[in-house]
Amino acid sequence: MKKFTTIFPLVFLAILALKASGMAQDGIQAQITMYHYVSSVGENYAVKFEISGNDVKDVRKIVVETPNPRRLSFHNYLEFGQFLFSRDGMSFTEFKKRFPEGAYEINLTPRRYGRFEINMVYNFPDPVMTSPADGASNVPLDPPIQWGPLSNINRLSLTARSANHMFSTDLPIDATSFTAGYDYLMPNTRYDLSLEATSTDFGGNALVGTHTISFTTVAE
Repeated sequence: MKKFTTIFPLVFLAILALKASGMAQDGIQAQITMYHYVSSVGENYAVKFEISGNDVKDVRKIVVETPNPRRLSFHNYLEFGQFLFSRDGMSFTEFKKRFPEGAYEINLTPRRYGRFEINMVYNFPDPVMTSPADGASNVPLDPPIQWGPLSNINRLSLTARSANHMFSTDLPIDATSFTAGYDYLMPNTRYDLSLEATSTDFGGNALVGTHTISFTTVAE
């Protein structure tokens, strides 16, 4: 599995990458979250920008400048109280081209609502499950789920999904295993199991790494 580390860890930090230099008004917050997904079918990337707060409805214009540099602007004629826009399903080449490492600037108009500068570096958490094996069959209903140790994260979660069943649980950030009880999984069922690790800075910007495997449980 590829690992990308540069002077600037994307919204996932091997030490803390993204740093917001300012917080416009007390009533407005801006965050960037970057995602790295890995599974047996390959890997892809995503990004989410979110601007929220009590005063957003009074902001007339939002301009986002990427390190490329590229500019994205929005007019808030309808006085929306939140902006959320995202892009997913990108290869690393496309992701790096559109959302490179570096300083992202978010400028608000009128100027009294301020500006944000967020530094992003590609340093995603790298969760790797080792058990069950990807693609395994006849997996018991109480399988020990194991993965390698992770560092510099502040959230870890595990989610199993089937066509008509799902369970999800938060885990201690230093955990390297979890045993699902008999009431978690259904027999003779294919599951996609995802381990998600998150690193977040003080401004709420995050780097998220997810590893997904699939398996089929034993028939009763």
